[in-house]
Amino acid sequence: MPFGLFHISLSLYSSTRAALGVIVAHLTATPYLGSYFEGWYADNELISVSEDFDFIPTSKMKEIKAVFVDDQKMQNYYFNSDEVSCVVTGVKDKTIVTADIPRFVTEIGWFAFSECYNLTFIELPRNLETIRYYAFNNCPNLESVIIPRNVLCIENDIFSGCSKLNKIFYGGKASEWEQIEIYDNNLQLDAATIYYYSNTKPTSAGNYWHYVDNVPTIWENE
Repeated sequence: MPFGLFHISLSLYSSTRAALGVIVAHLTATPYLGSYFEGWYADNELISVSEDFDFIPTSKMKEIKAVFVDDQKMQNYYFNSDEVSCVVTGVKDKTIVTADIPRFVTEIGWFAFSECYNLTFIELPRNLETIRYYAFNNCPNLESVIIPRNVLCIENDIFSGCSKLNKIFYGGKASEWEQIEIYDNNLQLDAATIYYYSNTKPTSAGNYWHYVDNVPTIWENE
């Protein structure tokens, strides 16, 4: 059975049964981001599918464990996570042309998408906060990226070797982009045109975009 990252707490408490000499254990299993709870197993036999579970240990019971399974959308990624953060550290299939990254991912790690030679477009997840060094290193066919407005920090050379990169679709306003901590050495990012999100057609000059059938589309200036 597959296992994911998880947290288990165990407590023993008094009750009517405990007063009669019976030990009652309370178990709590909390899935980490990127996994879901499958169930509690005692000696490989499913005994509960509830994350909070009271049980009475027996002398014959050798092992009780919580089993977690990786979220299906994370199957192509190596990742580390806890209850509030999820870091993509690598890609299993580097032949991808685009990528569907779940919205709960909060960080793209060092070299995570490095040498994905066929990657042409990627929409980064809504809750992303940090993009680490060389995250998309040497993705020579990458042309455009959607960066969400929640991003707080962009480290050095995230698009190093991405010679075709020419469009960055940012999910917020120009004033919000200026608040992001962007490290100095980001030549490819600096060379790309930044487009700012506007749900309605802008009345002022500038670079803006919106979605048309879930595809990022540039607002044309009149």
